[in-house]
Amino acid sequence: MASSTSDPRTPDARVRILSTEIIHAKNTQSPLERIPLTACDLRLILVGTIQKGLLFRNPTTDHPISRQTFIENLKSAFSKALALHHPFAGRLTADEHPDGSASVYIDCNDAGCPFLHAVADGVTVDEALHQPFPVPPAPILWSFFPSNDVKNYHGFTKPLMSVQITELVDGVFIGWTVNHAVADGTAHWNFHRIWSSICRGCGEYSPPVFTRDSSLEAIKKKIRVPWSRIRDFNEDNLVIPPLKEGTFHFSRKKIAELKAKGTAELSGSRQISSLQILIAHLWRAVIRSRADPDPESETRFVIQVGFRGRFEPNKFPAHYFGNAIGGRTVTMKVKDLVAEGSLGRVGEGGGGEERVGEQMRRQGDGVSGAGDG
Repeated sequence: MASSTSDPRTPDARVRILSTEIIHAKNTQSPLERIPLTACDLRLILVGTIQKGLLFRNPTTDHPISRQTFIENLKSAFSKALALHHPFAGRLTADEHPDGSASVYIDCNDAGCPFLHAVADGVTVDEALHQPFPVPPAPILWSFFPSNDVKNYHGFTKPLMSVQITELVDGVFIGWTVNHAVADGTAHWNFHRIWSSICRGCGEYSPPVFTRDSSLEAIKKKIRVPWSRIRDFNEDNLVIPPLKEGTFHFSRKKIAELKAKGTAELSGSRQISSLQILIAHLWRAVIRSRADPDPESETRFVIQVGFRGRFEPNKFPAHYFGNAIGGRTVTMKVKDLVAEGSLGRVGEGGGGEERVGEQMRRQGDGVSGAGDG
């Protein structure tokens, strides 16, 4: 991808913060004081946070509620949701050991989560949505998120979750930042489903599971990390080239066409899933876009697969709080990856090589087998 000429995360002057409040977990009754970070958690401590958002147009109703009432309802429900997910309101802490290593935990001290209320002067939903795909996101979107400068390893002193509600001319944007060393995408979306349910007055939802009692080694094993590497980590020493961001949309029709092409290349003998064929297509496209890649060189694709719902003999809890993901690396020679007629083979995993489909199956088998020992 081409380099950008300026940092798109520069704050937009049209977005004004009206208030900032620290929200605490309301009436939490959990006895948990500290939760250890697992191997799945700790491998993410030096990388970026999770940032997600939801954009809504103003409702068309004869009895609209005031914006202030709406904000207060969100705030109250957020506190109640935090009571069920109280680790989000804590901070990271570490026990240092004589050998220079450290054990890292979530300190469930209810230090709280920032809740920001902002207004984007003159900004409409259409401007936030920007242009047709594929394009970079509208630069103003970054100003709709809190804690843009916070990384996971800042969690020892910075909030593990923060939320910003931004009013637009004809809508509202709810943006949040979550420490990825504390929770993965499934865990934080579980939180937001409960927050939404409480907002709507729905009383039925599944609470999170905090236990680390699992036969999966990546979860149960107590991990120590080199403390100096985290304590003295300085991101300024990393040289990361600026990249443009873009969003690509694959319609159902396009996915069907890719699957049909891949299946035809296999003479219709095997079926390929939508995920397999899309990964294969993207991988091949990225490699083909590079300038004169060496045909004999190897290229790798890392597939992340969640443990939830795949773990035997006891199913891994669907509402487990934390990171429950593992990776498998697919390796191929460039010439085999981009060869004419290779889309189906890359996606399916045939021919004895570790292609996409084969590694996806291995990941599932590896997780299931972890409970046998």
